[in-house]
Amino acid sequence: MLYVLSKYPVLSETFVRNEIAALRTAGVRVDVLTLRAGSTGDVPEGWAGPFEVARRPALGVVVSSLVWWALHHPVRLSKLVHLLLVLRGRDARLALTVLPSVLRPHIGVRSVHTHFGWRASAPCLFAGLLLAARSSVTLHANDIYVPTDDLPRKLRRFDRLVTVCDYNVAVVRGLCGHDVDVFVVPCGVSVPVEPLAPVTGARVLSVGRLVPKKGFVDLVAAMAVVVAQRPDATLEIIGDGSGRLEVEELIERLHLTDAVTLSGSRPNGEVLDTMSSASVFALACAWEDDGGSDALPVVLREAMARGRPVVSTDVAGIPETLDGVGWVVPSGDVPALADALLEALEDTQEASRRGTAARERVSQHHTLRHTAEGMKRVFDMVGERN
Repeated sequence: MLYVLSKYPVLSETFVRNEIAALRTAGVRVDVLTLRAGSTGDVPEGWAGPFEVARRPALGVVVSSLVWWALHHPVRLSKLVHLLLVLRGRDARLALTVLPSVLRPHIGVRSVHTHFGWRASAPCLFAGLLLAARSSVTLHANDIYVPTDDLPRKLRRFDRLVTVCDYNVAVVRGLCGHDVDVFVVPCGVSVPVEPLAPVTGARVLSVGRLVPKKGFVDLVAAMAVVVAQRPDATLEIIGDGSGRLEVEELIERLHLTDAVTLSGSRPNGEVLDTMSSASVFALACAWEDDGGSDALPVVLREAMARGRPVVSTDVAGIPETLDGVGWVVPSGDVPALADALLEALEDTQEASRRGTAARERVSQHHTLRHTAEGMKRVFDMVGERN
């Protein structure tokens, strides 16, 4: 099968890499075609696995490729042109100058898949038509919470629609029809085989880009309440982003410079090591003014897999994964967030119980094996086009 991606590899989208790696481990041949090369400088060598960057060929190659498709597969080429008209010419240059040449080695592929309803969704559809393969897309968060005008038209053209949590099913159906089938496939994580570290101390950890939807302003404000009652409590935030200055100013204004540390971006392996010894993992996700948010951050399941007590908010699909095994508070409710953090820090027996239950939930439902099995079901149902 073939993955057509907008950019690969992307460190903040480890779930895409993990899904591909899990399928390859399960014996599925997966080719990856990316429209843009991602950053390889901040990922371990070989981490992304093999992939190909779709580059525009010389004019002579473009012409000869179009002639080849016109001679050997005229119906497929005409369907591609028709879809370009439906999509009002968007991505026509890519469809007619790049894809015809780079897709020829992939003839025989049965399924073409992409992630997100953004840049690579139309090219995935184009590839499906040229290869006579069924097309599918995994929809995540802002691509459907804040959709582009043409997204419903594109979604109705896919053979299979996939999303990452139950919450999103109604959102997807609202975009393209309430009778459409939507497959829910979790963004799975690896569960360490090492014994769980005991839940001790008062070290709160949070990980994510410093952007409004991650809710770091609320989390820092809640920590001011926590520190007033637990002077030994600390918060480390791993990640960077456009909102860093606002968070730094809030830390200074609340006199939390000794309690809150902004560690910046760090390699994924270091993040997971730090996570394994945290007392509590917290992520105060929030809805943005335009309706955007996270759907179900993978980092929550990474913390759960390590038996960490998790405190988060009721945004999108978060409650369905934390219900009964973590603390879920209303988004934007700083006092409730502070209370949950204090409970998790002070009742270590309950925190340990929930952390252990969270790890068990991930082990039973949200591992990389579950991701691979879910995607294989999607692809197997997709079958081969006549």
